[in-house]
Amino acid sequence: MSEILVYTNDNCIGCNKCIRACESIGACIAVVKDGYARIDVDPVRCVACLQG
Repeated sequence: MSEILVYTNDNCIGCNKCIRACESIGACIAVVKDGYARIDVDPVRCVACLQG
């Protein structure tokens, strides 16, 4: 299992800002959970662009 780099999945409100900004194809995936649209971030494909 990969190291978790993204801690925002549970706080997602489905605004899609991450999809528009992400350059790593497939890292941000639109899904519907419990009837709500949201984005899941795949830590394997995430390049951690916001990491310092």
